[in-house]
Amino acid sequence: MSLMRVRVYFERRDLWIGVYIDRNHVYVCLLPTLVIRFDRRRHRHKWRQNVAWSHLMRCDSCGEARDKTAEDVVDETIAYLKRGTAK
Repeated sequence: MSLMRVRVYFERRDLWIGVYIDRNHVYVCLLPTLVIRFDRRRHRHKWRQNVAWSHLMRCDSCGEARDKTAEDVVDETIAYLKRGTAK
């Protein structure tokens, strides 16, 4: 199990106090310009396609969904070509 990464830094543009939550991180500003950032993801996603015709990919570990990217299509094409030449 991997530990959550925490980063503390000064950011002169962050003149707010509170908590901000985005997709990958949680930002906490207890004092203006002092930022504490927590990474929300604790694992590397292992994406796979649910069905062959779908553009939706899901992580095997957490179930998070995302659209297939051009990089995914290139990786699938390379894997297909390698399988075809191995026969």
